Amino acid sequence: MVISSVAGERGRGSNYFYGAAKAAMTAYLSGLRIRLTKSTQGRVQVLSVLPGYVRTKMVAGRQLPALLTPTPERVAADIVRACEHRRNVLYTIWPWYVIMAVTRHIPECIFKHLHRF
Repeated sequence: MVISSVAGERGRGSNYFYGAAKAAMTAYLSGLRIRLTKSTQGRVQVLSVLPGYVRTKMVAGRQLPALLTPTPERVAADIVRACEHRRNVLYTIWPWYVIMAVTRHIPECIFKHLHRF
């Protein structure tokens, strides 16, 4: 289980080095998952955790929607559940799955003008 980030799903001007590092981590985990699934007949699990903002000291004082900022305890519980169900990828919490699915499909010519991301 490795914690990556939704920031690796789409490049952003505000933190492209961070996003690039997380994108590389997520791609590495995907390849590792495929390799280990073949070589261990599925006995080894590789879980990529892609949390959004988590209510920690790092985001303290920022105006973030409560629906999109789970507690570390909630994230931990989601990770345990994902491991038990042998999931490959976990967006904790579920709205990030929807947000990132939409974000990935916005054409770059439009996305680069959206300053919110």
